[in-house]
Amino acid sequence: MKALFVIILALVPSAVFCQESIQLVVEPTMTFTIGDDSQFSGTFVLSESSLPTDPVRLLQTPNVLSDLELVDEQKSQLAAKIAALKKARQRQEEQLAKEFEGRPELEQKLQESRTKYRDAVKAASEDILLPFQLDRLKQIRLQSELRTGGSRAVESESFAELLGLTAEQKAELQKKAAEAEEKLVVEIRELKQKRHREVLEDVLTKKQLQILDENLGKPISDTSK
Repeated sequence: MKALFVIILALVPSAVFCQESIQLVVEPTMTFTIGDDSQFSGTFVLSESSLPTDPVRLLQTPNVLSDLELVDEQKSQLAAKIAALKKARQRQEEQLAKEFEGRPELEQKLQESRTKYRDAVKAASEDILLPFQLDRLKQIRLQSELRTGGSRAVESESFAELLGLTAEQKAELQKKAAEAEEKLVVEIRELKQKRHREVLEDVLTKKQLQILDENLGKPISDTSK
């Protein structure tokens, strides 16, 4: 009975649903977050195979290394270099934490350390990778940004400079992207309700479904008038 009650709650739009963290896996590959609002708060993951956007993590992702056609020697060199740089960064940040403990400039110092680390990894990759591999890595990074951020990603510095976006285009992108996300929230909620209804129809008898529908009554609107 308790399990049935939980399923019923999932079918009825309510404050309980608005506080859920929903994970949905579908195609195509894309990861993004829809922020808090009066209707929904949560994160949707559209694929388990989504690429990281961080360049350092990209260089540590097996399918990326395979796509770049790195030979074993390159993989070993890259892994060793990243490990050494990471260890050096950790030591530096531990020292910074001791020196600036409780001081407001600590976060700035830590950020500078992370930026320096990413720049060092980038320089290392440029030394180890061949020109065609670096070109492909750039393509993959742009793909990961687009998959993660959707149309909003085009507003980022990497795309804005590449495409020569105007201020008007950026503003229009922001507006259209917001509208698309609002529409997506509704579509995913409707899909979730449909799938849960199918579960009920597979398990419950017609009489039980009739009792359920009679007690639920007419669906309430999701929006306030």
